[in-house]
Amino acid sequence: MNSRSTMRQVAAHAHVSLKTVSRVINAESFVSPA
Repeated sequence: MNSRSTMRQVAAHAHVSLKTVSRVINAESFVSPA
């Protein structure tokens, strides 16, 4: 069994878009803390 989460799973759990997860992982700008 694979215990690693996908970006899609993280986005769904956090109720954000996949692009938002990507921006956070890649340290892009335009991401505000909640």
